[in-house]
Amino acid sequence: MSHTTTQIHTEKIILQTYHCDRTDHLSLWGLCRIFQEASAHHTDGTNISYEALIKEQKAWVLSRMYYEMHQMPSLGEEMTVSTWSRGPNGIFAVREFQMHDLQGNLRCSASTYWVVIDMQARKVCRITDLMAVFPSHESIGTSVESFNKLRLGDFADAERVAIIPANDSFIDHTQHVNNAEYIKLMSDYFDTATLDGQFQQHRFDNTCFQIDYPLETRPAEPLSIYRHKEENTTSFQIKNPRGVSAIALFSFL
Repeated sequence: MSHTTTQIHTEKIILQTYHCDRTDHLSLWGLCRIFQEASAHHTDGTNISYEALIKEQKAWVLSRMYYEMHQMPSLGEEMTVSTWSRGPNGIFAVREFQMHDLQGNLRCSASTYWVVIDMQARKVCRITDLMAVFPSHESIGTSVESFNKLRLGDFADAERVAIIPANDSFIDHTQHVNNAEYIKLMSDYFDTATLDGQFQQHRFDNTCFQIDYPLETRPAEPLSIYRHKEENTTSFQIKNPRGVSAIALFSFL
């Protein structure tokens, strides 16, 4: 079956309740899932799709990503989601995302670095040959052209806010915790109760964040969540028994 892939893939989406938080605005977890699905739709039917790679016991895995949220859309709004590949960059494949409203306003965007892993050897594969025939586009989705690994020190002043197991619902087909689940956990523990005991949901308007995934977390491994807050930033480390699995920094645009 032939498949024609354009440089930029675009699709429409109407925000549903399962995309949104308790304020009826798009959640970070929902945004991450929407972008992830759009990338899967873009590669559908090609040599780098989920179906093509799984036959060779390979899979795409996120290494790091950078998000910018200007204004989170609300329940029922119709959005245009666009995604494109910027091609290979060393061991990484760089992919961009944007979400616009019907008036053409950019509401959210992301730049992401992916690798292909051998699921049996648990090692990174070369992607140059895989990406050779996949169309790319040089545009940058966010305000940053590239970004390096986060280096947030040793987290000596961080507060451990939770210890939870890597539940079955966190695990994807690569047999490790899916990248979006770390986003969900950080969102869950971003805020604390106010003085009167009422929970305040954080709205991520005019916020950017970067998250790196240095080490996978396997089924049933406990996850320790550490948070450090300053005046204009909030940072997280999520550790499993073998080391740091995710590290993130949130700040204002």
